[in-house]
Amino acid sequence: MFLEGKDYLSIWEVSHRWAGLDPDSTDPDNLPEEVRYFIHKMVEGYLGEELKLRKKDGYRVIRDPLHILIWSINFDLHYMWSCLTKNNFNKRKLSDLYVRRREVINLCKLEEIEPPTFWIKQRPPETTTKANVTNRPKEEEVDRLLCQAIAGSLWMLDPNIHPAHMVKSKAIQHFGQGRSYKDLNTIKRWLAEVDPIKNRNPGRPPVVTYKIDLEMDPRLED
Repeated sequence: MFLEGKDYLSIWEVSHRWAGLDPDSTDPDNLPEEVRYFIHKMVEGYLGEELKLRKKDGYRVIRDPLHILIWSINFDLHYMWSCLTKNNFNKRKLSDLYVRRREVINLCKLEEIEPPTFWIKQRPPETTTKANVTNRPKEEEVDRLLCQAIAGSLWMLDPNIHPAHMVKSKAIQHFGQGRSYKDLNTIKRWLAEVDPIKNRNPGRPPVVTYKIDLEMDPRLED
């Protein structure tokens, strides 16, 4: 194995030792809450490009753009989404994905959480961490990325879909967690960031037939 030594450990081992547990002592189908939390933090770091992942041979795990997730053949990326959104904690998979000590500690500084004590000699001095430029809770940031990935995929099929229709679609409301937000303007702002057609005409969108059936959420239909 190329990645030998103390600076590279698997997500599975780091998450357990971070929680003070033996990596071989848990059931993947019933992980302690703290272990699940640390796994999710590292997965979020990878999806947000704050943390790199590597295989045992040292090769980087490529991260494709999120908007092509549906068609991507990057199985590692698909697994990361499954782990984050469906709590798919595959021990074999997580034991084959390695993180670097320095990058995990830097991620902890960004997230303002305690770094894994087994990977530091002493507690680092407290510093003022730069505020998140998005000023969003982490869960909302994940929802934003998911909505944008779904919308980007649908716009690749039909760029004429109006954001006012997109935001009410079942894909956004159900799979993108849009139904968790009472104010549709929040989702509309997210979609505007990836809308392929800029400066759309203001006002009520025209009634058109799209190339795909958006399956509008009946709760939001006019």
